[in-house]
Amino acid sequence: MAGSTKIAITLPDDVYDEVEKLRLANHESRSAVIQRAVRILLRHNERHARVREYVAAYKCSPESQDEVRQATALAKSGLSHVDWE
Repeated sequence: MAGSTKIAITLPDDVYDEVEKLRLANHESRSAVIQRAVRILLRHNERHARVREYVAAYKCSPESQDEVRQATALAKSGLSHVDWE
């Protein structure tokens, strides 16, 4: 770890109890559990931000009907040799 900062947090009793169960089951420290949870949250937020950006960009420039027809034709052509049964 390049560096770290110590913080104090307050958790509701029920959340603390769940963290304790999790850390004991996984043989982890409280810090490791909280770090993992924060990293998951950060990845989740980043993913949602990228999805929002994609949707906004799509709304600005959706595909044309001609592009949809071309993509459909290519998909049918490319999948025509697949035995679906």
